Amino acid sequence: MSTQEVVNQILNTVIDTCTRLSIVDMGLIEAVAVDDAAQTIEISIRPTTPFCLFLSGIETEIQTLIANNSQVSGYSVQFLDCTEPWAVEKMSEAARATLHV
Repeated sequence: MSTQEVVNQILNTVIDTCTRLSIVDMGLIEAVAVDDAAQTIEISIRPTTPFCLFLSGIETEIQTLIANNSQVSGYSVQFLDCTEPWAVEKMSEAARATLHV
């Protein structure tokens, strides 16, 4: 499995505490940069609100999942500011259907 596939698998298991949906389905992932040679990843996440209280929990969950995976040796998580706000349209169809939006 490629590093990108591993990262996708990891991020799909990270749950947004407020909605109980994955952060991928919620459309929170803005970018993922993978350096296969160094086995490192950089993840950019756009919170749904600048006042989100659960960002540290999301980062901790990502850290735990990466620590348990031998294909990724390093990572960084950047939480983007809300100058460009998150929008419902970023959610997957399945997430919108689940939340009835």
